Amino acid sequence: MQRTELLNQIILDICQCRLGSSIDALENLLLSNPKQSDMEKLVAIKNDYQLMSDYWQRGFDDPQRLQVYNQLLHRIYMLTTNVLIHEQLRSSAYMMGVYQRPRQIRRDWSLSSVKSQLEAYVADSAMLGLEPEHTRQAKQDELDKQHQQLIQDLFDYILTSRLWNELLYDAFSDILLSPTIDINDQLMIVSAIMLSAMNAFDFNKFKVLTDVYRKTTDVRLRQRALVGWALVMDDSKCRLYPEMSQIIRQICQDETCCNELTELQMQIFYCIDTESDRKKIDEEIMPGIINAGRLQMKQHGLLEMDEDTLEDILHPEEAERSMEQVEEGMKRMHDMQKQGTDIYFSGFSQMKRYPFFNDVSNWFAPFMPRHPLISPIWQKFKSRRMLSMIIQMENLCDSDKYSFTLTFEKVQNHLPETILKMIEDGEASFMFLSESENAEDRHSPALARRLYLQDMYRFYRLFSMRREFLVPFDKRERYLFLASSLFDGTPMEDRLMQIASFLMKRHHYEDVEKVIAHVPERCWDYQYYMVTGSMLQHLPYSPIATCMEMYRKAMDMKPDDHKAMAAFARVSFGAGRYQTAADVYQQLLEMQPDSRNYTLNLAICLSNLNRYEEAEKYLYKLNYLYADDTQVNRALAWVLTLQNKLEQAQKLYTQLLAVEHPVPVDLLDYGYCLWFSGDIANAVIAFQQFMMAKDDEHFNMETEFMVTEHDLLLQHQINDVEIQLMLNAIAH
Repeated sequence: MQRTELLNQIILDICQCRLGSSIDALENLLLSNPKQSDMEKLVAIKNDYQLMSDYWQRGFDDPQRLQVYNQLLHRIYMLTTNVLIHEQLRSSAYMMGVYQRPRQIRRDWSLSSVKSQLEAYVADSAMLGLEPEHTRQAKQDELDKQHQQLIQDLFDYILTSRLWNELLYDAFSDILLSPTIDINDQLMIVSAIMLSAMNAFDFNKFKVLTDVYRKTTDVRLRQRALVGWALVMDDSKCRLYPEMSQIIRQICQDETCCNELTELQMQIFYCIDTESDRKKIDEEIMPGIINAGRLQMKQHGLLEMDEDTLEDILHPEEAERSMEQVEEGMKRMHDMQKQGTDIYFSGFSQMKRYPFFNDVSNWFAPFMPRHPLISPIWQKFKSRRMLSMIIQMENLCDSDKYSFTLTFEKVQNHLPETILKMIEDGEASFMFLSESENAEDRHSPALARRLYLQDMYRFYRLFSMRREFLVPFDKRERYLFLASSLFDGTPMEDRLMQIASFLMKRHHYEDVEKVIAHVPERCWDYQYYMVTGSMLQHLPYSPIATCMEMYRKAMDMKPDDHKAMAAFARVSFGAGRYQTAADVYQQLLEMQPDSRNYTLNLAICLSNLNRYEEAEKYLYKLNYLYADDTQVNRALAWVLTLQNKLEQAQKLYTQLLAVEHPVPVDLLDYGYCLWFSGDIANAVIAFQQFMMAKDDEHFNMETEFMVTEHDLLLQHQINDVEIQLMLNAIAH
């Protein structure tokens, strides 16, 4: 077993309060590769533990014993975790470089010195306003360059730092809440703390983040801190640090905090679903916009298409239709964005290969035109309206704003002059990059949080060295933070069903299961049983009986609820309990006599109960009302087949199969119909076509004939010899 695995196991023991065995295990590990400072700390812990144990064995009553034991646990946790951090750094050349660089450049990392330098930047920037204009820019550029180097060094220093003590906790809390330090610096520091504490849980870093969340008045800083502590908290450490639970309980007493936690949990899932949303945008929306619009994508930019084409002259209505198609595509994108979808990831993911993104800190940098790597471009093109628009794009995350600016210099010469002129004159803007309809949204906590999460998502998905970091979007214990036991007994319990319902709609069934497990019994209402039943339907290992029980309890709470009754009937049908399902569908039809779905489902249940004449009566009624309904015709054709009304059935199958791509089950059922009528040759052809068109690659024709429909074949005087002959004919 590797040292990191052994260290992680020791940490697990420490979190279970197994102090003695943890000391022995760490001692054995350190002896294999002794480091004097670590051994000295362990020896001190071991001696203190032995002293406490000796007093206990002698029968002395020590009122401080529990406190001393907990202090020793904290000391050995800090030592073990610091050894683990060192091992992780040593095993990665990249992370070791990040660790060494700031420590080699700067020898004085005292927090008083760092705070003085951060405050000096604010003061010096203010003083530059008094400088003559012709010298001001050069001095500002040099000041920004030096400051950016400090921030990058500080970011890397925090990122690779060991566990903090109380002094560091106090010092960083002071820095992050100080009004004399630039807010952009504070935003960067919070991100560095989050990254560091996610790689190795640090209670003091967690406390810093929660302090900032509760005390700062800046919206962006508060939301970064919220994301930070929510992803950093670790309920496996709650026995070691019971104070963590107390802090979270205090936070959850505030309704605003509960609202933000609920929104954050849902926003994280929008990030997780980015890839599936990206596929939908790339395959369903963008092709229509590009094809319908008057732009073509070329290697070096956009090419404007000629307006006076023959097609325009002959078919002027096409132009209007194309514009409607573009508007529809843009509306779909806008609606997805309003719901929380990251619609820009697909386009901007290709713009993260600039050297700017080689540094971890730049992925988390608030957009600053004075950033030394951006400033030259900004100064050169700031008069261009298209570039200055970047500041007003409140729905674009900071990472994408940097990508846009870095890309601008390369592409602006390749844009059609007419488009450039329209943008410069304010007559047009980039597609999807317009301002929000609601001006209040610009400074809302939800928007600040969403954009920060998008910055994070880009880092964890696109950064070249992302594998060196724990990815919260992949680790359920991180991204599903509301399923933590730390929220048990808090007002957040009342929000869990809202989260579960949201996750059901987005098909995250295993995550729903995790959330449902924490819903207290007092919250087991109609919605709980409906969501639980639906979840169980989608989990392969769930017993059908349990699923039915959930829907039955929902029906008990709302006896005449159509949704619960229909769900119960659907699950009963899936379990093969056709009589139960038929009884419920009959009740539903009594309440809604004209329901097409309930009538069809009842007919299918009756068919499975061999009550063909009753089923046929319902199906002919539907066939009269919905003559072209394929589902109705399919069910009717099969019922007619089962009753040996084969000529009538064949007419319906001819209608069902008169399409370019027939539904496979229609080919299968048509094969049975032909076989029962004695048309063996055409039955073979139908079965062969079915085998080529079937959706299930594991489908086996022999199992179909000898097991699934064997009784049906015997009823039609088709014996096993004929079945084997048919199987052989299909195979050839």
